Amino acid sequence: MKSIFTCRREKNPLSALKARLSTALLFSGIFLFSNAFFDSQLIAQDTGAKNAGKTVAAFDSCLPKLEKTPSLSGKLEEWKDAVSIPVRMESFIAWKERKHSWSGSADAGLEAFCGWTADGLCIALDVSDDSVCNKKEPQDLWAQDGVEVFIDGRSGPKFMSRGYSKGSFQLFTAFDADKNTPMFAVNKAHGEVEGIKMNGRRTESGYFLEVLVPWTAFPKLKPELGTLIGLQFGLDDYDPAKDGDTIQPLFMTIQGKSGLSGNSSERFKFKLVEKQEKSASNPVSMSAAIDCPNALIQDDASCKLLLGSALGKDAEKAELSFSNSKGEKMFSAELPLLDEKGPWPGAKTSELKWKLGNIPDGNYTISISLTDKNGAALGTSTRSVSVIKGTCEEARKHLADAPAIFAKAKLPELAKSNPGKALEWLAAAAALEEVKWGISSFNPEFIKDGLSEWKARLAILQDGKVPEDTTPLYKLLNLCANFDGRVIVQYPASTRMQGMKMAFINFVCNGIPLLDGQASEFASEDEAKKAFGNSSSYWGGLKNLMEETELDGKRMMISSKSYDMKKIETPSDLGIALCQPPRQTALALSPETWQQILGKTEGFVIGTNASEELGTAFSAWAEKEGLQKLEMKDALGKDSFVMVGNPTAEDMKNFNTKIKRFYSVSVQDSGTNVRILDGRLILGMRGNSNAAVKMAAKLLLKGEAVKASDLDAIRAEICKELPELPPAPLEMGMELFVGDVHSHTMYSDGGLTPEGMTLKAIYTGMDFYVISDHNTLDGVLVASKHFADAGIAFPLIVGEEITTPWIHMNAYPLSKLISPELNAEDTVKAVREQGAAIQWNHPGSYDSDWFAKHGETALVGTGFDAWEHVPRNYEKWKKEGKLPTLTGSTDTHAGCFPDLERTMIYAPGASGKDLAEAVRGGSTLILGAGGPEFAYGSDLMLSRLSARLKTDRKILDGITAERLSKILEKADLGKLLKKGKGMPVNPE
Repeated sequence: MKSIFTCRREKNPLSALKARLSTALLFSGIFLFSNAFFDSQLIAQDTGAKNAGKTVAAFDSCLPKLEKTPSLSGKLEEWKDAVSIPVRMESFIAWKERKHSWSGSADAGLEAFCGWTADGLCIALDVSDDSVCNKKEPQDLWAQDGVEVFIDGRSGPKFMSRGYSKGSFQLFTAFDADKNTPMFAVNKAHGEVEGIKMNGRRTESGYFLEVLVPWTAFPKLKPELGTLIGLQFGLDDYDPAKDGDTIQPLFMTIQGKSGLSGNSSERFKFKLVEKQEKSASNPVSMSAAIDCPNALIQDDASCKLLLGSALGKDAEKAELSFSNSKGEKMFSAELPLLDEKGPWPGAKTSELKWKLGNIPDGNYTISISLTDKNGAALGTSTRSVSVIKGTCEEARKHLADAPAIFAKAKLPELAKSNPGKALEWLAAAAALEEVKWGISSFNPEFIKDGLSEWKARLAILQDGKVPEDTTPLYKLLNLCANFDGRVIVQYPASTRMQGMKMAFINFVCNGIPLLDGQASEFASEDEAKKAFGNSSSYWGGLKNLMEETELDGKRMMISSKSYDMKKIETPSDLGIALCQPPRQTALALSPETWQQILGKTEGFVIGTNASEELGTAFSAWAEKEGLQKLEMKDALGKDSFVMVGNPTAEDMKNFNTKIKRFYSVSVQDSGTNVRILDGRLILGMRGNSNAAVKMAAKLLLKGEAVKASDLDAIRAEICKELPELPPAPLEMGMELFVGDVHSHTMYSDGGLTPEGMTLKAIYTGMDFYVISDHNTLDGVLVASKHFADAGIAFPLIVGEEITTPWIHMNAYPLSKLISPELNAEDTVKAVREQGAAIQWNHPGSYDSDWFAKHGETALVGTGFDAWEHVPRNYEKWKKEGKLPTLTGSTDTHAGCFPDLERTMIYAPGASGKDLAEAVRGGSTLILGAGGPEFAYGSDLMLSRLSARLKTDRKILDGITAERLSKILEKADLGKLLKKGKGMPVNPE
């Protein structure tokens, strides 16, 4: 269960999905409606290291005042005093479909001109594009040719914070070549912005757009000298002849920043000035773009420089210096400046190649100083890079030695005699897949973390224990040293998630997830104590529901309830969320909640579907607070009100159109959750059995190898919590299989190679695994061929997440791609023609007319076979006999499987065909979804699960060994390691 979050609707699904989708949890609870914009964004502290590629100035560029406000009539000369920002370099590509090729700035390039006047922020966009095409609706302009402008005009602590609120928004701009007219729209998830003016025209090389954003768009900003404003630009390129149905084939931003539509912090700071400064200390990193990899991995190094037209017309000389973290100059050279070929008069470019020689690994800064023809300083551009040449040499040696090590392990024999140890070898191989991807993507963290995991797992496999000097996070692998305890320890691709190092610890029996754990490592014990202490205080205005106690002398927080808060737009997107079955309970509010978060409200309404318990509890609290009870008809005339319970569809139709936002806040039973402070680690464990969770927590603290008897004891406690149901023996030829039906790899927006993800799937105990990258089959097809060539006979199932602006769907097994441009009826038809099953992914995560129409119908009328995750109406639909087929998944993008949600099927086998038939036939169950229940689905499937969990361990071990032996009978891990290139390739 997630503790607290804000639901934000991304209007750029592919960018939004770069980060793993958070499962939204919406329970029957309490809603506040208001016509004001509330900012509920929780700002996470970034404890990570500085990112390579960032500029290193207090502000990134000056933003000069223009002589007068441009007339927006297409006259470039009106922008002569503006700062010019080139966005047309290879390292600036933030997102590219693998089959889309970028052939240089003539294909797609941008120069942005920026300035300010008393009237507002002035922006011109000079775009080169050899095929201008955008036929999308305003909110989907990002999907084809256009420019996205990201602006943060807030002040104080909200400036450049992660969340969007009033004064921070995303602007879509484009040019309709057929109608010869410009187009623009503000991302409606960021609110309405009035007064924006725009014009544009077609040019010989592309199109030219001009935008004036009035200062009224930024209520708290004072447009005066020294004020900072955040800006970022994203160029979208779409070539209809070669891109076809592809959505957003290319996205290029300043320095290749991504995830911008969901994160307002990735802007660059521009300082309002009277005129462009000229001095050695003047930061010009926006106008003098440095194009180089974030990490230098070999002796041959290179760097390109691109000067925007405004700066380029004055620059005559450029001097590069390469300095270490102490400021010591390691290398310097003069860069020859040449006129850039293209439509931007004055723009200049240069390239330098050199040898790293004996420069050691570490963090460095590239500085390029610019002077004019008289030798006067114009400014300095800087960019940080990492040198990891030595690390890469070590990595390549480990990759070269690994096949011989794998051969000695004799995996086929080991699968029969010690299946747990055989599975650990697969996890070790997966770590090397991260290393390979790190080398190919110039990512030093991937390489370092992958090597650390490889060495630690190798120590467990060869020595039975990791070395004493191993960091706490990798010492967790000692839990796995008995091999028969089936503790799963996973590390995301680069162990850093949200600024801290993390690991995921799961207890698994015969592929069935029992308990879900997590560990976070901090730089010091003091930092860990501080973070742990924060968990016991008020968080986001809601009283924390965890009680502090002790376990084996360690501080522990424990709870059996969790809360959820989200900000939701009305009136179109009720329910924007997936949810666990609702458990309506009283709301826990701190006294400051209304003042700090919810604001002033004029009364409350008890909804028709609110439970008596919740209605009574809230009414008693409201009476003490002097909050008036209202009828719905009266509440609709108010500026703000609280609603207890979920609004019905009829309620939504009646809501005042002036309402801009409402909050839902609710508390629900969530099983047992614990957090424990252990030195530099904060350990967490959750599950539906209080006794089992505490047992597992003790084992984590002990830090020793978990025995099979330990797992038996945990399993016994979990079985006590299972419902008593009539027995349902397995029929002849039928079995239970567990797998994940929704995941991602680096072929779309995932965190690891498809080979690495599949190895981890087998390691975690899955019997089948669906790779479902967005609108592509290439990754899973490549991996399937590699696994077959390496003799690994695992049911890797070809899937696709059919990603459209209105809904996401998974289809499996597939032999050919399903177009995202098809309507719902034709999509279902295309899936049926391939004999595949189709499921509705995370229903409600994106609001649309589709959800409004089908969100309450339990799939009736959709043609779909399954509903992914546990629906909000689970108990109601099950009681009424309307429960659709349910599938569980991780929808992981993290390069591992961070949570335990899985699909269990009742089928004769675990092939793609078996999976599709089980889904179509309703023989499925959701495991590991959290909440008070161990599993969700029909009583028949729950009975089968219960019988399996109560089976003698020796029988279960026999099933595991038999299945794994078939998978690894002819396995050659070394061959698999050599097959994958660590980067996307075309299927054979």
